[in-house]
Amino acid sequence: GIFTLPIDVDPGQNNFTLTSKGGSDIFIMALDDNGDYRRAKSFGGLGNEILGDIDVDTDGRLFLTGSFNQNVDFDPSSSTFQLISAGEKDVFVSMYKSSGDFIYGTSIGGSGIDEGSDIITSGKNSFVLSGNFSNTVDFDLTSGVYNLMSNGYSDTFISKYEFPDN
Repeated sequence: GIFTLPIDVDPGQNNFTLTSKGGSDIFIMALDDNGDYRRAKSFGGLGNEILGDIDVDTDGRLFLTGSFNQNVDFDPSSSTFQLISAGEKDVFVSMYKSSGDFIYGTSIGGSGIDEGSDIITSGKNSFVLSGNFSNTVDFDLTSGVYNLMSNGYSDTFISKYEFPDN
């Protein structure tokens, strides 16, 4: 989910409070089969991060997509993994272990508003991503270039990618 004000994510009588680093931040949490709190982690930056979708692969890893702006640390631990948006909003894709520990992250974006809305895992380390983009955006996650240009204010995209083997 997302939050802006301090939030108690433990649905029981105990408290586990998360505090935003700026605008809206993203949190992931786990409950047991009885709905009791197990753990939660959050990440964000000074701008607004929006969670578009989350999926879980066959190994229990979490794949997230959404949008962010400015400078964001996607690693909820004491380590850092910074991404900086290229425009007003960029798409992010990040992967976490079932424990919530960070594995990998990347961004897609150009000078305009780009948003990830859906992610579906499609085999070992691969996923299908959809969302919308404006202006010109490079959709290649490697050092190559695969530019698409929107035909108007905002166009829809759908693409398939593979994460490094983790």
